[in-house]
Amino acid sequence: MKIYGTQPDRALAIIDSALIVGNVSEFRADFLRAKILAGSQEGTPRDAAIVLCEKLLQHDSTQVADKKTAVNRNNVLDVMLGACRTNGDDEKWLRYAIERAELCRSMGMETESLRMEAEIGAAMTSMGRREEGMIKLEQVINALDKGDPSVDRMDAGIVARKRRIVVLDHAHRYQDMIPDAEAIIRKLDDYESRPSAYAEDSFRLPSDKNAHSSYCQFYRAQAQCFLARAYTMMVPPDMAKARKYVRLVEESAYGHSFSGRWMLSQVWKSLASGIRS
Repeated sequence: MKIYGTQPDRALAIIDSALIVGNVSEFRADFLRAKILAGSQEGTPRDAAIVLCEKLLQHDSTQVADKKTAVNRNNVLDVMLGACRTNGDDEKWLRYAIERAELCRSMGMETESLRMEAEIGAAMTSMGRREEGMIKLEQVINALDKGDPSVDRMDAGIVARKRRIVVLDHAHRYQDMIPDAEAIIRKLDDYESRPSAYAEDSFRLPSDKNAHSSYCQFYRAQAQCFLARAYTMMVPPDMAKARKYVRLVEESAYGHSFSGRWMLSQVWKSLASGIRS
């Protein structure tokens, strides 16, 4: 699974081999396949991931009867949500976000439940329930900003702000994107300046400190890309600030990745248009 982000076909082949020799169960193999397919940049593999997840949610291993089956269902729902959101299937995105929020709450995973409340809010706005969804996103962000510093709360808060930035972008509220993007950068700066003040409670981040550094670089570059887009698109545009953030993203590792170049492509187009005009 360490290579599925860069070599998905090879990862799938390894899973097939592991299943043949009995190193993984059929349930586990299907879950790993779904996780790989859900991360695809194309729609067809994500469709296949959703089908696999629907199958897994009917499996005995995900019928919540004890802690193990609850964890299994939670993991499958996590993959399902990512695939549905990226695929633009708003109804499933909302339905499974509601289910996962309730499941996480029943498991005592309050921060993860708040993360799902942000997904619910974002899905609502995508379905046309904009005011209701924005209120929920605001409530989640405020809740995550309170309390003692924690890696898990920081991560959930960053993702919640990203969801709101996307909603604001779609609504052409570019000026309003800036405070959230800046807040993401401030939180990452604070974490990097005093990591010992943050409880290391996130199951999403490995204990390797190098991975934490890459994590900060990734989300900082994304926030900088949001700022570049906001300054390019607002009226009047601030091209100097836009170019400043574009340069920062281009110099980052994220700026050289496929998703980073894709994010930057829209800003490049706007910058070019501004130059011509």
